[in-house]
Amino acid sequence: MLRKKNEKKNKAAAAVVPDMREAPDLSGMKANDIKTKLLEEGFAFEVLGKGSTLKKQYPPPGTPIAAGQRIYLLTEDEKKMKIPDLRGGSLRDAIDVLNLMKVKAVVQGEGYVSEQKETTEKGSRVVYLTLRPAEETVKGTASSADGKEEEATAGSEAQGNKE
Repeated sequence: MLRKKNEKKNKAAAAVVPDMREAPDLSGMKANDIKTKLLEEGFAFEVLGKGSTLKKQYPPPGTPIAAGQRIYLLTEDEKKMKIPDLRGGSLRDAIDVLNLMKVKAVVQGEGYVSEQKETTEKGSRVVYLTLRPAEETVKGTASSADGKEEEATAGSEAQGNKE
């Protein structure tokens, strides 16, 4: 009964905001069938793992999701699965993935994920995420102490400065 109340509440929330729709129920489906269904229905999604059947999905079925919000499909046991490369993605996407995998996240900075480090603390996996503004993450730039932007390229030190 509580589930039906939540479903009604979720449907009401999705109806209020026009760019919202409900996450579909994908339980019991094979990964290939899920991909076809989500592509046909215009959902953004990402498959996590190399399994052939769905273990978990996020957001759960019936949850209102914004246009463009990804649906994450876990196809392996989250305890054994390798944590995917989250660099370049938004904090929201990284947190969604880590929550689905039941991995704790420790976040430093603002913007997009520029670095990630996995460790184990008290028997649980923890991922440390360093965030940087989009301009720095995408362009590979960093601000110097005087506020000027500097190009951060791997080869710049090896080439030397000829000024």
